[in-house]
Amino acid sequence: MPDSSISKSDVDVLVRLASTSFPFRVPVINAAGVTSFERSFKSVGSHPSTLELMRKADHAREALATSLMAGTRTKIVTAADIYIPLVYSVMVTCIAQPDEARLDDRLIFQWASSLEAESKRKKKVFYQSEAMMYDMVMAIASQAFAKAAIASEDAKAGDFTSASQNFKAAAGIMKFLANEQLPKWAGQGNNVFDANLPCETSMEVCDALEMLFLAMAQQMAVVTVLRKPEENFGLLAKLTLGVAEKLEAFMSAIREKAASQMQRMDPAIFAYVESQAKVQRSLSGYFQARSMWDKILLGELLTGYGVVIVMQREAIALLGSIPK
Repeated sequence: MPDSSISKSDVDVLVRLASTSFPFRVPVINAAGVTSFERSFKSVGSHPSTLELMRKADHAREALATSLMAGTRTKIVTAADIYIPLVYSVMVTCIAQPDEARLDDRLIFQWASSLEAESKRKKKVFYQSEAMMYDMVMAIASQAFAKAAIASEDAKAGDFTSASQNFKAAAGIMKFLANEQLPKWAGQGNNVFDANLPCETSMEVCDALEMLFLAMAQQMAVVTVLRKPEENFGLLAKLTLGVAEKLEAFMSAIREKAASQMQRMDPAIFAYVESQAKVQRSLSGYFQARSMWDKILLGELLTGYGVVIVMQREAIALLGSIPK
């Protein structure tokens, strides 16, 4: 009986094809900004506990801004974990005592998007708002993109289990923004679809990004199965097809529900998604053909040689249609 197993060198090639991820950037706080909770609430925040909260929020926001500028992914996640509850507490205090929430100085929050293409001059565009919810939403989004960046680094290091977990975490954060935080902000009468705010503040964009990060998490699951000693071509065919469908769903959601934001987003993101969807469909066809071939060799199928050849040719043709 002919040997139908995949050689180690072929497995290495398939792993590289299946695990390619996009190098997401993180949002950035404008370092030139002089936002200060303590200064803005100086008159009404003289109580020791309130003053301590404002100072902690200022220090935590400064630490987050520094981490984002440095691009240290794990520190970004930690800094955001510290800052988000503090800015939320400030918001709750203002909502509970609106008459006392008088500002001595305007609070202006400025963020650069992680999704938009950088200009040729590498000059970042900062979007500003006086809404604390905006600042909190962007801080939460920074966690998601930091998790995605960590996942990409894990994949490069060969730790695909950790990569899958971090992509799933990024997807969960985007789901939280799309289903909970952004609807609450919109429910307060705020225009969260404003073109003068980053794409990360769009419910539709966050909803689509959840699908994208889940697709990337499933890519890592494909590699985990690929590296197992026992081959399961049928499972690999299903997993890769699922990845392709999620990537295609992301593109459909962006085109249909977030067309205005799509115009501002980095075209490299869409080039990656479209090419990777073709790669995954090609791999699915290849694995399906291998699964059928194994069944023929085992006598489970008496015919199908021609179908296997056609499927292999279609998979190769699809892979060849991807722009270099």
